[in-house]
Amino acid sequence: MSDIITFEQLKKLTGYDKPAEVAAHLAREGVEFFRGKYNRPYTLTSMYEAAKGMATQSAKPNPGKPRIEV
Repeated sequence: MSDIITFEQLKKLTGYDKPAEVAAHLAREGVEFFRGKYNRPYTLTSMYEAAKGMATQSAKPNPGKPRIEV
């Protein structure tokens, strides 16, 4: 079972204070989240780590096709 990352924890992680700002940041980062009481976002550790793993993979340079010189 995954641990929950609460709204208070997300505020610290994202640097935002308002629920809408935190939710927008999570959406931009590709983190799936839920909305709880007072529309406050929260997520699971596994969802947060999965999105961060995807971001790390996409940040790697793409070597592309090798150059063939004639």
